[in-house]
Amino acid sequence: MSANSPTPIAAPIKQWLDTLPKTMPLSAVKHPAEEKDLTVLLSDATLASDPLVKAMLGLRIGEIDQPHAIVQNDSSPLGSYLHGVVHRLEQDFWNSKYWFRQMRDVAVLSSISRFVSEYLAENGMADAASQMGILKGSQFQPVEFVTACEQASSNSKLSKEDRELLACVGYAEWYALWNIVSLN
Repeated sequence: MSANSPTPIAAPIKQWLDTLPKTMPLSAVKHPAEEKDLTVLLSDATLASDPLVKAMLGLRIGEIDQPHAIVQNDSSPLGSYLHGVVHRLEQDFWNSKYWFRQMRDVAVLSSISRFVSEYLAENGMADAASQMGILKGSQFQPVEFVTACEQASSNSKLSKEDRELLACVGYAEWYALWNIVSLN
């Protein structure tokens, strides 16, 4: 399937995704209303038959149990990357860094990096992300992002702007992964 043709799951899921904020939580925080909406959406098995799509949708609302069960049995590059995301959201930072360091698929990393750096540049956040070490040039640094999230979790004095930046980086990373998963 070409990158320009929508997948069969795109329309109803896209409508639901469009209702969500353009940020991601820095830790696993379930939102009951969003979880209920997702459960209803996924009750139609034709919408999300791919396990990684289900994992991605769960992660989008801060759910980690079902996504973790899916990705721990998926040794693909995307499964490994998502495993790192799950551990970051559950604040198991060492384990998250481990999974990101194991991820060596240049095409996947390049695609994520390109999207995240472009998103941050378009939204005026590239300089701040560079100062945090999350971007080096135009390269997204997932391990450094984990480090920044770890610092945010232990530093109540972190500025509101820095927390918002991290939430936007998480969203850009999720969206980059969504584009890879949903278009394959």
